[in-house]
Amino acid sequence: MIKSKGIKAASQLAGLLLCMLLIQTAFAEDLTVDNTTTGNSTIGNTTIGNATTGDTSTGNATGNATVNSINPSGYSTSLLAGSSTQFAVSFTNGGNETLILTPKVVAMPNSQKNIDESWITILPTNATVAPGSVQNFTVDINIPTDTENGDYQAALAFTDDLVPNSPQYVNSMQLDVSVQAQPKIELQSSYLSDNLEAGREYVYKIDLKNIASKDITIDPKMNVYNPGYEQAFGNDAIEVSAPSTIKAGEVANMTVLVHVPENATGIFNGYIDMNFTFRSP
Repeated sequence: MIKSKGIKAASQLAGLLLCMLLIQTAFAEDLTVDNTTTGNSTIGNTTIGNATTGDTSTGNATGNATVNSINPSGYSTSLLAGSSTQFAVSFTNGGNETLILTPKVVAMPNSQKNIDESWITILPTNATVAPGSVQNFTVDINIPTDTENGDYQAALAFTDDLVPNSPQYVNSMQLDVSVQAQPKIELQSSYLSDNLEAGREYVYKIDLKNIASKDITIDPKMNVYNPGYEQAFGNDAIEVSAPSTIKAGEVANMTVLVHVPENATGIFNGYIDMNFTFRSP
């Protein structure tokens, strides 16, 4: 029996593929990435900074080291690979002796993704700070173009003093950078929406272009936006096929075959996760 209204299928291409297209646009405009909502994807200007400032006791000794005031005590931002930003940080000498500061990037204990020190430039590179004086520094963050997605962490240490029995630096601040990788695939179409009849099959073809500098492998898989939401049919009703390898600069074809069940009614919403990786030489 044919359903009068059919099934509206905003197939898997609605999600990730739409996001990918918008990310490409955002990169072309040199925008940083804000919160990306799958479905109605939004990419806007990230408010850089919103640094988290904690209370740092001035002049209290930790072991044999003096805890000085660092403002802010933490900084976080989101950046697109290939972009940069900067922020200011001040160091107040709360001790009784003049300090010679040489700030450096150090790994955070238990961090799964460490910020490479080459990403960070701190100016001035060294400074002499008298007791009670304040020294201002500028921190530049430059994310390499080929950086992958992830949340990266590091600490900026201003003195070499360590917390007793710990790898943590006494006079340091935490730095968190969420990186959005540059797009690897350019899509001919970013969204599929159609009214489908129960019991029929539908075929959609999408051109994919590898815009990365290396060959990539892909393994497209169907996903749904809200797993708990009742869908007109399951993922098993949709077959996605594409070449497993796409050479740099090459255009390939992806086919989406939808087998609409006989008793299907309602709406299906989902997206295709491309599951790409760079191909080994």
